[in-house]
Amino acid sequence: MKSDALDRVLLLCCEFDATVVKSPSLILNAETMVEVVVTMADSRRVTYRLALVARGDSVYAREALPDKLPSFCPPLHINPDSTFCTGWSEVADLNVTNEESAEEWWSRLLGYLRLQHRAKRLRRWPGKEWAHGDAARHQYDAERHAVLLGTDFVQDLEDEKIRVEAWNRLAPIHGRLLRVYRHDKFIYTVSERQARVLNTRQKCVCVDGDVKRHRRLRSCFGHANAAAGLALSLWKWAQADEKFWAAVKHRNCCGRMQGCRLQVEV
Repeated sequence: MKSDALDRVLLLCCEFDATVVKSPSLILNAETMVEVVVTMADSRRVTYRLALVARGDSVYAREALPDKLPSFCPPLHINPDSTFCTGWSEVADLNVTNEESAEEWWSRLLGYLRLQHRAKRLRRWPGKEWAHGDAARHQYDAERHAVLLGTDFVQDLEDEKIRVEAWNRLAPIHGRLLRVYRHDKFIYTVSERQARVLNTRQKCVCVDGDVKRHRRLRSCFGHANAAAGLALSLWKWAQADEKFWAAVKHRNCCGRMQGCRLQVEV
C-alpha cells in the first residue's frame, strides 16, 4: 500500500533537482531512495542520496548510508534513528496533504541541508533552533512569556542571559523555590507549587519597573503571571533537556560540533 504523502513528495522531484533511484515498494512504509542535488550559498552543488519513508501524512528523510552527515547528532538535529529533524510540529504543519505542503516539505529539506553545510564550517548550528525532545515545548512556553515581558527579555533569553536555579531548601508551603537570574543578577523568586512570584510588591522586572515611580510587579500589565511562567518554563526546559541527554549518553559523538554534550572529556 503506497502512501499518498510520499507520492505527493515524489511527484515534485523534478522541480527540486531530485531523482528517484529506487521505485517505491508496495510494502507499507518501505523506503524510497532519491538523489537530490543541493545548491549551496557558495554555488557549490552537493548530491545527497536519501531514503524517504512515510508515516501517516508525514514523510521523513535520512541519508541512505551515512556519508556526508553523521548517523546521529543532536546539535545537527539528526535524530537517533538517523532521520532529519527539519521542524517542530507544534509551530509548523509538517504533514504532506496536498501539492502546496509537498512543496513546503521540499523547501524545508533543502534549507535544512544548506544549514548542514554552514554548520560544518561554523561547528555550531546557524540561526534559530529548537531544543531536543520534550524540551522544545518548554522552550516555546518560555519564549511566549518573554514576549509578554518585553523585547529585551526576548533577546536576553535568546542570548542565554536568563537562567533559573532551584533554591537549596524546600519551603513547606511553597515547595521548591526557583530563583531567576538575569545577566547573573538575581531578580525574583517563584514558588513552583503555587506557580507565582513570591514578592509581587517589588518593582516590575520590565523596563517600566525602572521609571521614577517604580511600577510594582503585581500591577504591571499581567507581568507577575508572565514572570512566574517564564521561571517555570525555564526550569522544565532544563529538566527535559537533562532527561534527553541522559537517554542518549550511550551514543558516540561525531566530533563535528563544538560543545556537544556527548563529547568525552580527556
